Amino acid sequence: DEAEIVDCAHDHRFEVAEVTDLSTLPGSEYGPDAAPPSADRIQQISQEQCSAAVMRYLGARFDPNSRFNISMLWSGDKVWRQSGERRMLCGLRLSGPNNEELTFQGKVADVDQSKVWPAGTCLGIDPSTNQPTDIPVDCATPHAMEVTGSVNVGEQFPDAFPSDAEQDVFVKNECTTVTDSFLAPKPLRHTTLTVVYSTLSPSSWTAGSRQVSCSVGATLGNSGW
Repeated sequence: DEAEIVDCAHDHRFEVAEVTDLSTLPGSEYGPDAAPPSADRIQQISQEQCSAAVMRYLGARFDPNSRFNISMLWSGDKVWRQSGERRMLCGLRLSGPNNEELTFQGKVADVDQSKVWPAGTCLGIDPSTNQPTDIPVDCATPHAMEVTGSVNVGEQFPDAFPSDAEQDVFVKNECTTVTDSFLAPKPLRHTTLTVVYSTLSPSSWTAGSRQVSCSVGATLGNSGW
């Protein structure tokens, strides 16, 4: 109920991909006398309706490893009950610490969606799997990794998409240098930390992403962090 339309060139928290009217779907779940969906059901509806909506909206311009999250806005319980509102907005948001929305500028199709964060950002950990969540968290809380910087693959390979092997050699060297600089004056080799990085997939490259993140973490020896 506090949402307002703004110019996408300015700071905003959500980009609409499609309006979904749940009242047009079969069944009584979204009927005029139906109770509002629970928080868990909202998450399910978002996955069911919004993933396809975003793909229709962006097509090949959506990076499957995007730093933007597919999400949904709705009017809430009160409007659902009193006004019978069943329309929901599928779109994209940028998650920050504590899963709060960060502001961004420009339309998603026109920006680099690379999943990179500022150096010093900590990425959360799933306590049940000891795997990174890829969501920024307060560094005072449990986390899997700390970002040391990023590498622009496009600067090294400005033309055709580079192979995974080509990227791996370049990114590994660059991330090691970036991480040594971040940890200075203590050299990386004098720590028990592991440098973590990834390479770009063809679909990410097609979407316009050109950067990869460098991080450090401590391994458990069983694929956990």
